[in-house]
Amino acid sequence: PIYRARRLRPKWDAPYLKAGYAHLRLGEPAQAIEQFTKALRLTPHADAAQLGIAEAHEAQGQFPAAVAVYDEILKANPKHMIALNNLAFLLAEHRLDGERAIASAERGMKEYPQSLKLKDTLGWAYYRAGRVADAAKVLGEASKAAPDNITIRVHLNEVLRAAAATGSP
Repeated sequence: PIYRARRLRPKWDAPYLKAGYAHLRLGEPAQAIEQFTKALRLTPHADAAQLGIAEAHEAQGQFPAAVAVYDEILKANPKHMIALNNLAFLLAEHRLDGERAIASAERGMKEYPQSLKLKDTLGWAYYRAGRVADAAKVLGEASKAAPDNITIRVHLNEVLRAAAATGSP
């Protein structure tokens, strides 16, 4: 179906986006980048293609390249929720720049205060930066708002375990 769509509508980026995400799911980030790049040629600055490229770079362990793509998205749209969240998580998770991770997540929370995904990322960024008490507070709030969210619960559990081990409140 994707190849047929490309033949019928050659200037349509959706088939390339779908192919790119399929390659990501299959663990083929290089092929994903190829498809997302084709989508970008058809629709320059397409958020979905740029986000896909960033995810593919991250899957390849090319963290600076992923950060550069998120920066490009945020330059065009400083309030882009997904880019703010993903940049913050990437920076925190891989311990690239804890303070910048926190700043990105805080900026996202300022724009989207109801976002539990951003709240989880902010809590995780605090934790990875050694701010265990701040992490416990933020993740505790997120867990109360979404008690069935497994990602938030896993992060909160790890933070509480660290707090107990260090005697932090």
